[in-house]
Amino acid sequence: MNKEKIDFTTRSLIAPVNLEERKDFILKNSQEFQIPVIGKYRGTEKQNIALLKFLKENPAFRKKWETALFKASESKKRERDSVMNVAKKSTRDIQHEYGQKIYVKDASVYNEKEAGGNKNAIGEALHYSDDPEIPTSCAANWWKFPLWTILRINGKKYIVDDYGGFVNEHPNRIDRYLPHAIYKSQLVAHPRVEVIKWWDFNRAEAILKTRKPEKNPHVSMMLKEIRSRVEPI
Repeated sequence: MNKEKIDFTTRSLIAPVNLEERKDFILKNSQEFQIPVIGKYRGTEKQNIALLKFLKENPAFRKKWETALFKASESKKRERDSVMNVAKKSTRDIQHEYGQKIYVKDASVYNEKEAGGNKNAIGEALHYSDDPEIPTSCAANWWKFPLWTILRINGKKYIVDDYGGFVNEHPNRIDRYLPHAIYKSQLVAHPRVEVIKWWDFNRAEAILKTRKPEKNPHVSMMLKEIRSRVEPI
């Protein structure tokens, strides 16, 4: 069975749930279900594939997971207005409409040999697929594209699960992950970008607050902009 197909067939079930919430749920349900990643879950790509496969093959566990975690996350999201309605300003850089084409100045690439290693911004493994319908990791400015936003860039899907220091000088850039084994430096000017699914600025803000914004100017900048765009609940 194709590893990546397993990984992303039900990835939407775990993407909205942060690492600590997943750990807590797995530990609490260890006696009722024989979960293959019990007791040692760290959110690695291999463990996520095992978890996704278990969700797919065990309807009772999946139902409990959806009820306790995924639906709860969706409920939090519904407590506030949609991303379209909470934006205080609209520019040509961001048009808050699902499926609408977005202006992005350029799209670069990075690999796991660079400063951030093979982990994304929340400590999980970077994802790559050459299948245009299976999302690959990308880094972006989270006040423009918050964590877990799904994009289509020049015909291929990407998921925003990372950010980088480039956002200060290039706030309107998207940096796409490409494994070192096939890495080739490239910069695409004015790529065709479409938002498939927006996510919530709240989760992005919560994570950025833990990243020492006082010592990291790019984190501080994203936090400031997120807070200026989103109405308080």
